[in-house]
Amino acid sequence: MKRRRVLILGGGCAGVSAAWALSSTPQSRRRFDVTLLQSGWRLGGKLASGRNSAASMRNEEHGLHVWFGFYDNAFRMAREVLDAWEKPPGCPIQTLDDMLVPHAYTPVGIAGPQGYRVWDVQFARNRGGLVASTLATSIGINLVAADQYLSIVVPGRMYRPAYIKMGLDPKNLSRCMEDGGTITSPLIPWNSCGAYMFATLGVFPLAYLPFAFLNLINPLISLIYGYTGWTMTPLESNESESSEIENIV
Repeated sequence: MKRRRVLILGGGCAGVSAAWALSSTPQSRRRFDVTLLQSGWRLGGKLASGRNSAASMRNEEHGLHVWFGFYDNAFRMAREVLDAWEKPPGCPIQTLDDMLVPHAYTPVGIAGPQGYRVWDVQFARNRGGLVASTLATSIGINLVAADQYLSIVVPGRMYRPAYIKMGLDPKNLSRCMEDGGTITSPLIPWNSCGAYMFATLGVFPLAYLPFAFLNLINPLISLIYGYTGWTMTPLESNESESSEIENIV
């Protein structure tokens, strides 16, 4: 079979990714003859970096190097490249952990008349933080979106991969969505559940809120479970779940 010639212009992130995808396996190398053209000697584009010999070998970057944790395809490709790379003896880069440092903090700023107002945001890096994030998201959606179903569906889609990555059974996520979304919705007057209670029972949600002990205590109990590990069911290591983790990670 005659190989198809492929010419890639530019050695930035997209260019080198395309070259790798078209030449990373014996099957693809039999199908494609790939040539990559780059102006200059440095590859990487936005992710390029190098040592400046005129400035004490200082590491200089071409752009800000920030990878978000949900860049699943980028992490997967980086691992494939590192596995295929025949590293020279003594090379300090052996795994992806040698290249990237996990960072759980970022500032979020909003411009206003008096300048920027900045909030410190910490991403969940442990079981308790993940549970707290799930509860806060479900309660927040109940407050903003005013619909109970969104407070269940949205966090379920958002956090399921994170629970699996952390080795937690998805039923832990289900409980957190119930504690943060389902049972807090009747306490919010403008939420669909709160409006239904008021229209049906004739009792304003803020009137029965102090007596809704289950609705108020359950999120706190769920938070305690998250940080202590009590009743948190680990993910069973069977074949289907292992393949799912592989696809997510």
